[in-house]
Amino acid sequence: MRRARVWTLVVATVTGLVVSSGVAYALWSDTGSARVPGVERGAVMFAASPEEGEPRYSQDGAAVTVTMPGSQIARIATDYSTMGRVIWKFKTWGYAMGSAGMAYTLSYTPYADATPDQIDTVLEGSTLKVYQGSVSDDTGAVDCAPPQDEPAAVDGVVSLDARLQEPGDNPLASAEVVQGLTQWWCVEVAWDGDPPAPHVNVATVTATSADGLTVEESDVFTALVRYPVRLAPVGPHTNQATVVATGTDGLTTHAQDDWTALVHRAPVSEPGLSFTLTPAVI
Repeated sequence: MRRARVWTLVVATVTGLVVSSGVAYALWSDTGSARVPGVERGAVMFAASPEEGEPRYSQDGAAVTVTMPGSQIARIATDYSTMGRVIWKFKTWGYAMGSAGMAYTLSYTPYADATPDQIDTVLEGSTLKVYQGSVSDDTGAVDCAPPQDEPAAVDGVVSLDARLQEPGDNPLASAEVVQGLTQWWCVEVAWDGDPPAPHVNVATVTATSADGLTVEESDVFTALVRYPVRLAPVGPHTNQATVVATGTDGLTTHAQDDWTALVHRAPVSEPGLSFTLTPAVI
């Protein structure tokens, strides 16, 4: 089993003056400051991983990245069972020992629309929401409840702050016995195009008996029609068919027909969406 690297927090304390009630008390008779040895506060660990995937561990407090595959986003267009909505989950995990606490910032860049007059990707034509999920105490399943509106991006980036562990909540843990904490996140992508709509059908049957009497009966039934996801067209595709036929008298007849089809971009080329998680010791 892979053992992640634990980073240790050391605080170097420099003491000069202590100020209380507006009065300064000198701790030394001379001016200046004194350097004291660093004090170890504990150790921290932070990692993030998709619902099904290997964790990405933070090295010395560096940010980690998880990516929602483009194939998951493209399911809106390729898998009719999604009904135009997919949810992808990932989790953060970590701990802080001693007096330290653990917080982090989740940031990501929504799709930048370079062509306002057309939809180039599934994500561009969808509503994106990122929010924390709750874990059921009974089953342990992650519940992605309907979220609030997505926060606005600042300079093109959306940032969400979260606390994984309050300072001092894990003072007795050791590097061998750790009480790690987990938080889940839900990424919801819902297509903004035409929603499925009912299509009404009417069937009428008329019967005439031998004595000339007419009986008519009608029935109404509906079908749910789902409008397919369509990305920006690449362009028209022109087809031409030519037929040459020769009769028994040796005469030749020519016929030609043309038709066109509009070719759209393929959802299978959908890019992934990356999320950056930056830990911070508190």
